[in-house]
Amino acid sequence: MNKTKKVNMTEALKVASCSVAELFANHPVKSLDGEISGKLIIPEYQRPYTWQTKELSKLLNDLLSYFKSLANSRASHSKSIHHNYYLGSIILHQEINENEKIKRLNIIDGQQRVTSLAILAYWLKHKQQPKIIYNAPSSQQQIAKNIAYLNKWLAEQHHINFKTLKNSINFDNINITLVVTNSEDDAYRFFETQNTGGVRLNGADIIKAHHLRATQTNIQDNYARQWEALGELSPLLDSIMKVRYWQAFKFKQMPSHRTPHLIKTEVVNELAENCNNKSTDNIAYRSVQHIKQDSGWLIHTPETGFAMRQPLNSGINTIDYLSYFANLKQTLLIKDSKIANQDDFIAFYSNELIQDTHGTAYLKRLFDTALLLYVSQFGTSQLFEAALWLFRMVYSPRVQNQKSVRESTIQAFVRDHHLFDIIMMSFNHQQLVDSIREFSYKCDSNNIEEKNTKGLYITRVETYFNLKLDKKNISSTFDNALVKGILSKLNKI
Repeated sequence: MNKTKKVNMTEALKVASCSVAELFANHPVKSLDGEISGKLIIPEYQRPYTWQTKELSKLLNDLLSYFKSLANSRASHSKSIHHNYYLGSIILHQEINENEKIKRLNIIDGQQRVTSLAILAYWLKHKQQPKIIYNAPSSQQQIAKNIAYLNKWLAEQHHINFKTLKNSINFDNINITLVVTNSEDDAYRFFETQNTGGVRLNGADIIKAHHLRATQTNIQDNYARQWEALGELSPLLDSIMKVRYWQAFKFKQMPSHRTPHLIKTEVVNELAENCNNKSTDNIAYRSVQHIKQDSGWLIHTPETGFAMRQPLNSGINTIDYLSYFANLKQTLLIKDSKIANQDDFIAFYSNELIQDTHGTAYLKRLFDTALLLYVSQFGTSQLFEAALWLFRMVYSPRVQNQKSVRESTIQAFVRDHHLFDIIMMSFNHQQLVDSIREFSYKCDSNNIEEKNTKGLYITRVETYFNLKLDKKNISSTFDNALVKGILSKLNKI
């Protein structure tokens, strides 16, 4: 039996950046901790190659789009910096056979991408072709299917021939990061850390790469800086996905927060894959009012901005769309906000009733989403009134339920009561308020003691709205008291 040298990862972890051409040509790659070299190997225990024609087609189209953009940039003598196409990182376990003195680079993570690039290199007859052996029959069958697909695809491209295609894709301009360790156990541990610890690209990072690639080269740097200024986007993306998915016409379930990989898939599909790649128009859809006067029709357009459910084009349209809502959220949904002429709303939103999310975290996120959607539709002139009525509706599950409010509760509530549709389909603020006031519910009288979550919430409602609740008959009196409290805050009684 051949012996393999074991080295602790803390002494042998190497990270380096190289081109795919260098990787495939088996050239030594320099890192800060020495050279990386060896023959690429697919370990027998690795899962088979499974990429279908859909994934291969996407990779090919992305590469063709990138190299077309690169060629146009060079043809126009653009001075903009054009970065290499980045394919992400792969994790390798470097195994050194002491008897035969052969270095092997076992692919722990990245096999699907490496194999797909190897298929393209073979199909295009590039000089850089890795000599990787695939023993699994299913891998061999899938590789053959993908090569057959590429031949069929080329035959259908009447505007391009094989020579042109071959010269279009240069593996020297495709960049990849190598993460290499001499310990197989540590390689897998690092792989698991990437998949669960956030080192791997998240949904926002993938969206960014997608839309920056679709942006004209001469303005890429400006939009890259604009994106970086947006900060952490996960809460915003959560709100946007809820509004776009939870609609009466075609309601879609959102994955649980306990399955972040599924959430990432949905986010990328909705805000990258499903965007229109054929148009570069930067469109913001807004409602328009036509007012008839003696002199004719007067057209009034509300404040500029985007509609949250609008169709999106790849590139600057989606980047500006996300920037608009990110800036709106930063202005609106922070404690002690500085929105002009909105002291009542700021005091309400900063109150412990809203900010203490113990037992109401899911409802707080839903409330934030509803507020964001409202302001994008109607502005801030009557925000306080809208916030109070939205609060009554959004937080009703907290008192309707006997105990807890679960994530599934929120999806069911929006689906059954069409919260977002009511906001988006209202023509003006007053119509929205009238619709929300028609909403009715009953408070569940269980678990209303002050020492538990539900009881503490009811006490905070009572304090903020200055109510005197009849705890013995709370089921039939709570909402009536809350409505009177809201009207009192609005000085309408």
